Amino acid sequence: MRTGRGIVTLLTDFGSGIYCGAMKGAILSVAPEAVIVDVCHSVAAQDISEAAFVLSAVAGSFPVGTLHCVVVDPGVGTSRRIILAEGGGYVFLAPDNGVLTRALAAFDGGRVWSVENDAFFRKPVSRTFHGRDIFAPVAGAIAAGEKLEAFGPEVDPNTLTRHLLPEPVISNESIEGRLIFIDDFGNLVSNITGEHLAQIGRFPDIAVEFHGHRVLGIDAVYAHARHGDVIALIGSSGHLEIAVVGASAAERFPAATGDRVLVQPAP
Repeated sequence: MRTGRGIVTLLTDFGSGIYCGAMKGAILSVAPEAVIVDVCHSVAAQDISEAAFVLSAVAGSFPVGTLHCVVVDPGVGTSRRIILAEGGGYVFLAPDNGVLTRALAAFDGGRVWSVENDAFFRKPVSRTFHGRDIFAPVAGAIAAGEKLEAFGPEVDPNTLTRHLLPEPVISNESIEGRLIFIDDFGNLVSNITGEHLAQIGRFPDIAVEFHGHRVLGIDAVYAHARHGDVIALIGSSGHLEIAVVGASAAERFPAATGDRVLVQPAP
């Protein structure tokens, strides 16, 4: 039962300009009663890895039946496919560029369709703005109750483009990971999870090293440290984060996604 039918989330790299509004207008033109939720429009431009992480981190917070629409699309206007997919009771609409890799793995992806039925598209279709002219009207039609089979042929899920985030390198007493996301508070999110930390068996006695700075131990909450302290903790996504209490770690350090994070036993 699609209890969240009519809910459409938007995840894009459009920023604060006019493009999000144009997409919403195109959705509402098809489905005036749709509930549109802005997940994030500040994904770094054309950053498929960041979009994949954000989607997997938030998708399960919504009611089953929600349609998650992702438009981070470096290949707009090319021959890349646009796909519809089901997973864990959710529906996903995105370019076939790997942005759904993590979400479909996390939510046990099922059937997949290639979006090809241009009867649902806004005319004329811009070569540079498929978000407004294809994604949005298709999302609106789904929100209004159209069956997924109506949008194009079913395709083999194994043919989807994969885009895997780098995995941490784990040895007996160390984990080498990478930053994969910087949130709006300036917290630095790594690809190291709590499960990874448990594998080295030294949860209370570890050191996290980043950009020459060493943090001893894992804090449970931000308030356990003093204002301005650099801390490490497991955030709401289940990933190891580096944060500055009451400030921005992204401003304290010259941080960028891909930067090295090292976890070792404390000296």
